[in-house]
Amino acid sequence: MGLMSYIKDRLPTVKYGSRVVYGRRSPFRPATHAARSFNGAASNNLTASWGTAPETIDSVLSKDLTALRTRSREQARNNDYARRFVSMAKSNIVGPQGVVLRSQVNFPRGKPDQAAREAIEGAFKRWGRDCDVGGRNSWKDMQRLILGTVAIDGEALVREHRDGALNDCGLGLELVDPVLLDIRYNDVLAGGNIIRMGVEMNKLRRPVAYHLIDPAISPSATYFSGSNNHTRVPAGEMHHIFVQEYPGQTRGVPWMATALMRLNMLGGYEEAALVNARVGASKLGVITTEGGDYIGDDADSDGSPVVDAGDPGSWFQLREGESIQGYDPTYPTGEFPDFVKACLRGIASGLGVHYNILANDLEGVSYSSIRQAVIEDQEIWKGLQEWLIDSFVRPMFDSWLDSALGNGAIDVGGVQLSYGQKRRYARSAWQPRRWSWIDPLKDVQANVAAVDAGFTSRSAVIREMGSDPDDVWAEVETENELMDKYGVAVVGADFGGSPDGEDE
Repeated sequence: MGLMSYIKDRLPTVKYGSRVVYGRRSPFRPATHAARSFNGAASNNLTASWGTAPETIDSVLSKDLTALRTRSREQARNNDYARRFVSMAKSNIVGPQGVVLRSQVNFPRGKPDQAAREAIEGAFKRWGRDCDVGGRNSWKDMQRLILGTVAIDGEALVREHRDGALNDCGLGLELVDPVLLDIRYNDVLAGGNIIRMGVEMNKLRRPVAYHLIDPAISPSATYFSGSNNHTRVPAGEMHHIFVQEYPGQTRGVPWMATALMRLNMLGGYEEAALVNARVGASKLGVITTEGGDYIGDDADSDGSPVVDAGDPGSWFQLREGESIQGYDPTYPTGEFPDFVKACLRGIASGLGVHYNILANDLEGVSYSSIRQAVIEDQEIWKGLQEWLIDSFVRPMFDSWLDSALGNGAIDVGGVQLSYGQKRRYARSAWQPRRWSWIDPLKDVQANVAAVDAGFTSRSAVIREMGSDPDDVWAEVETENELMDKYGVAVVGADFGGSPDGEDE
């Protein structure tokens, strides 16, 4: 008896029709192996370089933020698409007028206190012309500078300085380079506070103070070459502005972080393709001799021959025994535009904008598709506008109001507004940038229909257009009075009503 026959005789059998199967396993039941439920968690040769050890966001930022910020700044300086994105962010989030204050002060019974509103708005506008301690930027300029800093560096630091010599409100702003918030500084203090990447926090992780590096005197030195001494700035004097994307996040992430690799590689690719195209257009040639000696057009300092790479249309006179070997690179050809578009689509996705707008490419784009893209982008910009208002503009206004009332910088008819009513005077709304209608006639008709149906108010429509309802009502009233005075037919007389109130 053979070995296999011996084994088969002792195995249980299962009969399936005319087929006999040895062993207990059904031939239709696959072998079970330990398998992961998610492919993204698999460990194999394709995922060997893909990390699986969990890290907190602060742990990652403590290692990567310096490199991310440095590369983001370099791309913003040298990459056209990165610069375009920063410009788009400033234009759409802040806009040409900045985020504008609309005071909503009311009398105790709820009626608008128009005199106080105008006084507060006027005082704030005057302060905005001289709010920078350096005397370089207005309130609008500061907003754009802050937004650009956040887009590139991931965060911005604005320090308040209270000094009666600065302006009549006694308050000035200083935009601090985020690099000076020492990412290397981590410590546990005796009182229980911790310092993480330069930010001092209490046990509830609420910022208590910010530790800034004393900047180097030489402008050519890196910030690491400055003094190791730190200036402790209380949190009440500092606005740390960044979009928090993770729980427990202490520092901001550059907005271009996920797109940096593609931006850099695409820039290098375009440069190489451009150089190659220029060389090909020049129709270069190499001069050779019968003996294989290389003959250059010139010689450098060590005597090595140098070929002039370049003058289009140049002709050379050959000596006896010399010949020309042509060099005519043809790249790039038809694949260049499609490849660039593919890269830019990925970059645009990482930046949160549409490709056609980032790349200024409207070729083959229909009206409906670009309209949808513009509307989607505007919704993203609106969200970031609200973030900017909540994280900086409104808190900054509260600080200004406190200082302005305390210094008697706001008055109505020569009577200073009382500091004791600061809470009432703090009622405000903020008007960020709004955009022109894509299809004005249809959009106006849609708004008229919505107002007639009671779905919205005239004031809401006016605010969406970027104007203040109070200003519009006053201007319409004045205009109608003048038209009536000069005998001109009054239009829009039935466009009456009163502006809607705005919640604090």
